[in-house]
Amino acid sequence: MKTITALMAVAWTVLLSSCIDFELKSKLKNNGSGEMTMTVTSPAKPPFDQAAELPTQEELDQEAKDRAEENKAKAEKAGVEMSDFSIKLVGDKKVETSTVKFDSLEKLNAFFNEGEEGKTETKVTLEDKDGKKAFKMVMKVAKEEEQPDEQQMAMMKAMLKDAKMTLNWNFEGEVTEASEGGKIGEDKKSVTWVVPLVDLFEKGLDLSATYK
Repeated sequence: MKTITALMAVAWTVLLSSCIDFELKSKLKNNGSGEMTMTVTSPAKPPFDQAAELPTQEELDQEAKDRAEENKAKAEKAGVEMSDFSIKLVGDKKVETSTVKFDSLEKLNAFFNEGEEGKTETKVTLEDKDGKKAFKMVMKVAKEEEQPDEQQMAMMKAMLKDAKMTLNWNFEGEVTEASEGGKIGEDKKSVTWVVPLVDLFEKGLDLSATYK
């Protein structure tokens, strides 16, 4: 699977279709290692040809094989391990899933930013602060040189209104605080944020949590 930001780029090609959902479910250890499962759900039919037939699972398996080879090279370059890459047909949706294992946040960040060439920048950090662990995830999306006018922006927001990204982070400790929008799990060891995709493009992402 592509990185988060590369996956987001897919959204621009299917804006006129139904909603696109991205989900990142991560487990982070205190030493900065962990794993992340990434899932993107999108319409299986071309946005401008709803009369088209749904792809067969055989076709999706071949697409998954091609994409896995492409992204394996990116993962190896960043020093992370990618596994469980698959694309499945669920109803009229295409669900793409993969898992990335990393032994440091520096390598995870390298994976996120591989091939982005200034278009986006993602940084995840974990620091010791006042006897607690301070987690932070920041994503900046570079502004295009040619900005859309008000009408184009309004149209873009309307088309992306149902698209969202769900980020779930599990930690080795009790979460005591989370940034705006973060929902602390019942076990007090995880935080989930649901971010509208349009906000991600407009303002970027700035998430944080503290645990002990």
